[in-house]
Amino acid sequence: MSAIKQTLIKQIQGMSDSDARQILRLTRKWNREKNGDKTYRELMKDPAIRMPKNLTREFKKIKPLKGKGIPASKLLIRERS
Repeated sequence: MSAIKQTLIKQIQGMSDSDARQILRLTRKWNREKNGDKTYRELMKDPAIRMPKNLTREFKKIKPLKGKGIPASKLLIRERS
């Protein structure tokens, strides 16, 4: 491991959890901006989809919906059996 990475680890170990969390968020954001998301890059290649060049905000995390009844995947399996 390089000396700079060892120094960074020592710095982070001396931080509070909230400060370390902020640094983690910052590095994740920087990494996404630098490297881009794989899905985002794939969508940009598709001529049918127009994606913004600079995606400046994260997508909101949502909880999946729970429907009533039997899931469609189970119905398909049952029909094919």
